[in-house]
Amino acid sequence: MEAVEYYNNHRRVLQYCRRKEMIMKKNLLSLIFAAGMLCSFMPVHASDENVAVFRLYNRNTGEHLYTSSEPEKEHLVSVGWSDEGIGWYGAVSGDPVYRVYNPNAKGGDHYYTVSKTEADGLVALGWQMDNNGQAAFYSAGNVDLYVAYNPNAKSGAHNYTTSTGEQNNLLSIGWKFGAVAWKVMAPGKTKASSSTDTSGAAASQKQALAKAKDYLSWTSFSYQGLIDQLSLPDGEGFSVADATYAADHCGADWYAEAVSSAKSYLQWGSFSYQGLIDQLSSEYGEKFTMEQAKYGADHSGGDWNAEAVEAAQSYLKYESFSRSDLIEQLTSEYGDRFTLAQAEYAADMVGLE
Repeated sequence: MEAVEYYNNHRRVLQYCRRKEMIMKKNLLSLIFAAGMLCSFMPVHASDENVAVFRLYNRNTGEHLYTSSEPEKEHLVSVGWSDEGIGWYGAVSGDPVYRVYNPNAKGGDHYYTVSKTEADGLVALGWQMDNNGQAAFYSAGNVDLYVAYNPNAKSGAHNYTTSTGEQNNLLSIGWKFGAVAWKVMAPGKTKASSSTDTSGAAASQKQALAKAKDYLSWTSFSYQGLIDQLSLPDGEGFSVADATYAADHCGADWYAEAVSSAKSYLQWGSFSYQGLIDQLSSEYGEKFTMEQAKYGADHSGGDWNAEAVEAAQSYLKYESFSRSDLIEQLTSEYGDRFTLAQAEYAADMVGLE
């Protein structure tokens, strides 16, 4: 038993050395960002399998509009709409989602539905079918897109979001019909929603919120991680209440933050799929929820075979390994938690027979 514990502890120490080297590199990048030497971050890009859906807001009518058309977005911005970023990433095929327009509502109003029957029924009542009756978007993927309805609004009566925080906030202030509208490929990256009212915030809450938005402009945080950064003595020193207010009102999409964090970790170190989930969700790591951490790993673009090879090369910098010992280190629950196939592939690639 003592020998087993010794080897397990040894694996932990080796993994700690390798991870510490990686985290130091990641933290160095964060410091460079903070110093203003770099001013951009890597967004979640659309691919051949998804398309960015832009979210815009009309301050005069209270309506949010959603479009995958860059020219439509640019035109609306030119006439006074606010660009709130990317609402979500939609599929390029799947069940059609239709957009209809009510010209009789004050300021106009748009509605989105997966039901062709519902869309046709609204057209019969005087609404107009957008996009020549073709699908505006498609429903496909594993991410829920929520809809909420404001019974008091004449325009902008429906809000669509992947953010459970935004959805719950709307429902708490009187919006109705909290349901899943359709499925999308991935959350987007939006600016703070206009539906989040901060007019009654205390001065300390506004300061915490400003600091939260500043942090999120150049690096990624989980909800709890952001609260900790804002409230801990070695962070910003805000009260927990003010830090929580800031996290609740900063407009962050925590799933998108998890993806950004996962990609950052893979840029500066090597992780298995399960090891990355552990890092993202651990109380000693990023403190994302398990669901967010899994989403981050799933959308990180990680090549787990390549990650295993990189991890193997890193371990070999610290000491020599036999093939069987390296495979055990890479697959162990005290090591990196790669699959056996990934570990064997890595051992082959580093020339251990």
